[in-house]
Amino acid sequence: HLVREVVQELSAVSPVFGMPWFETHDLMLPAHFELFRNLRRKWSSEPGKDRGEAAAITLAAANGWRIACDDGTGYRTAATPPASLCVVRTTRLVIGMVRATWLTPDEGWDGIEEMAKAGNRLGTIPWADRDEFGRLCADATFDSCPPQ
Repeated sequence: HLVREVVQELSAVSPVFGMPWFETHDLMLPAHFELFRNLRRKWSSEPGKDRGEAAAITLAAANGWRIACDDGTGYRTAATPPASLCVVRTTRLVIGMVRATWLTPDEGWDGIEEMAKAGNRLGTIPWADRDEFGRLCADATFDSCPPQ
């Protein structure tokens, strides 16, 4: 599931979003718009900024979805009360993609290295070396969320 705001943000820069691997969802209910506005107000978002993070948190909260978030403010907001969502950063998402066989371990490792070299902030890297990365990719409990 992806919210329309995320698709709009990323489709211009990534050909991956041209492939039909996800469903696009819209904010529709009054409660959605209220939480969306409150998050952007809380973050002091400039016009047009933080829309994807706020929309993703809103729909994840409304539907009980796990959320992947690469933005530190969005991550902290999603992970802590009152939202307390199951949220993962990019590194854990890549491990999940390897486990789902969407990427090979080598592709996942190379992708993380490329993102780090490009200056992307990845948060805490949960492995020390390539071997530990491989072990985490094989550990189905590594990125599981606690029951809510």
